[in-house]
Amino acid sequence: WFVELRNNRTESTITALKWSKQGTLICFGYEDGYVLLAHIENDNIWGKHYRKGLYLIEWSPDGKNIMLAFRNYNIVIININGVQIGELDINVDLLGEEMVNMEWWTNFYTLETQSKHLMLAFKTGDVYLYDDSNDSEPIVIETTMDNCVQAIWNFYGNAFVIGGTFKDDKRVHGVSFYSADGVLLRKI
Repeated sequence: WFVELRNNRTESTITALKWSKQGTLICFGYEDGYVLLAHIENDNIWGKHYRKGLYLIEWSPDGKNIMLAFRNYNIVIININGVQIGELDINVDLLGEEMVNMEWWTNFYTLETQSKHLMLAFKTGDVYLYDDSNDSEPIVIETTMDNCVQAIWNFYGNAFVIGGTFKDDKRVHGVSFYSADGVLLRKI
């Protein structure tokens, strides 16, 4: 079996999509701020406009909330019904910086998370680790990287990797490995 969703919205393109941690719901985001929630076995559940510049989506571990990252704006948090329930305030100096990933590490088997496992990684190489969307005191890691293209948790949530160019030599591309609490483990 399969379900096909067609993009008949000619005024905008899809810029982000993310499965829920449970794997039954998928959230699509369009550049113009339109967000669509769909179920794997059904049609669309709902669609709503938010603000322009949507480029990253992340689900909470319990699948009840969705975080939407917009260019030059704080992260908007909506519930499963599409109602805005809050915002994750980020450092005002980073509002103009591109985020390369927003990822909430979740144990694959139990769908539980650990403290400081909501990662916001920026092109500048700065990584912010939050407990959850209400955390006002994230761990801030100034990595050895710049011009970053991606940052991801490993399967176990005890380390992450960030890739880009090294700050001390812009000509060298590579990756840096960090522990979950921000200690540099190695560079390649």
